[in-house]
Amino acid sequence: MSTTFTLTADQMAKQALQLCGLVPLGRSPKAEQLSDARDLLSVILKSLQARGVTLTQAEPDTQTLSSGTASYTLDADTIDVEFPTTVTKSGETSEYWVEKMVYADYRVISDKTTLGTPTRAYVEKLSVCRAVFWPVPNGTYTWNFRAIKLLPDMSSGSTTTGLTQRWLGALVWRLAYWLAHANNLPAPKRLELKSMADEEERRVMGQENERGDLCLELPRDPYGGGW
Repeated sequence: MSTTFTLTADQMAKQALQLCGLVPLGRSPKAEQLSDARDLLSVILKSLQARGVTLTQAEPDTQTLSSGTASYTLDADTIDVEFPTTVTKSGETSEYWVEKMVYADYRVISDKTTLGTPTRAYVEKLSVCRAVFWPVPNGTYTWNFRAIKLLPDMSSGSTTTGLTQRWLGALVWRLAYWLAHANNLPAPKRLELKSMADEEERRVMGQENERGDLCLELPRDPYGGGW
């Protein structure tokens, strides 16, 4: 029994064109159609990143921290870091918690050159992500974190999306809907494709979680009065 079925960019494009009725079953699209469809699929994937993080985008990663160096440039395909994170000092096995801070937190630190075990990190999300630690590492550490990675460009017909199999239907229907607009198909057909795309996407987005227990707790009274 095989469980590895997936679709390449060109295979997804072909199915989407078939759903639109632009390519009959048993026929192959033109090279120009596949190229344009791949570009649309790339835009769909990039837009998906703005709606939330898919499970396959969160990859375990490490970064070596050097003594006296506070700032580190992350991999070019890393767009964010999932907190909490930890650091492990060279020669030790204990992990120390590193909390997230935003720019406002980092900006008001009076002495940004203080040495010690890093306890906080500010991730600057520019064209390339940069992590800044405080205190500045006082030795060699390994930073353990989950990097949020970019989804791949559909620049080649053999490229796959990097998403799990449950995304296949949602992406094919969404691509079909976009292709229906690009080919100026009648409004009823576009609405039909949009309805299917929305339904498939809503179903799969509901599965993009780790299914962990959730516990909500109200903040304690800072004045010592209980809850």
